[in-house]
Amino acid sequence: MEVAWRWAVGIVALVLIAAENPEAWAHRFDAEYWRQAGTLLLHGNFIVGVNARGLVVLAVAVVGWAAVSGVARVPILRRLDGALHPRRGTVVVITILRVLTFSTLIAAWLWAVASITLTTLTGSEPNYVGAFAAVVVLTLAMCMLWSVVSWVFPLAMTLAMVRDLGVRKSFRAAWDEGVLRSKIIEINLVMGIVKIALVVLAMVFSATPLPFQAFTTQGFLWVWWIAVALLYLLASDFFHVVRLAACLALCRAYDAR
Repeated sequence: MEVAWRWAVGIVALVLIAAENPEAWAHRFDAEYWRQAGTLLLHGNFIVGVNARGLVVLAVAVVGWAAVSGVARVPILRRLDGALHPRRGTVVVITILRVLTFSTLIAAWLWAVASITLTTLTGSEPNYVGAFAAVVVLTLAMCMLWSVVSWVFPLAMTLAMVRDLGVRKSFRAAWDEGVLRSKIIEINLVMGIVKIALVVLAMVFSATPLPFQAFTTQGFLWVWWIAVALLYLLASDFFHVVRLAACLALCRAYDAR
């Protein structure tokens, strides 16, 4: 169920992105095009080509993703526990708040990456090693920060369905649950480490055929990379459900005391 709704929304999003960016779609298999795009990103030019229409489409996509996610969470959680209350509106609002908070963190990460690269990659002797090392450290720090501060959203969403609460009461109940709060933070940290491990594994598997480029074709490499990306998405979706199940089990265990 998790894979079905995520991939359905993802396919629609890719179609919209392709329609809004025909040049990028035409160069989707052009490695040199994406290398140049990556260079622009590293030099802080990630807002090049963004217009008012693009920002509106992005905002609608973010809110739409959050709304679909909130609706999809209810049947998934009720498959895990049929006694849960179907608080769809509450779950949608909590999910939208979570996505907006995460989007703010991503914007801060992009600004920090631009600041780092503009400082280290300008001048006659750009420091590429230092730039990439700083970006890696920054990314790990951001992942850990999100794991620590995002505990309130899954806990509030779960408590809303367990105790039949509204948005405000759900957040208040999540904040008042000191023991549960610490446990959810632990789960988030573990899931953050798992996500980082999945990214590293995907990078390793993506680089596996590169030493054999003399015996492979570019078409094979694209098929390999797409397969690795799909496996990463499957694993990521699985651990999203694992986190929900762990949060739900904790709430039920503490409510039974």
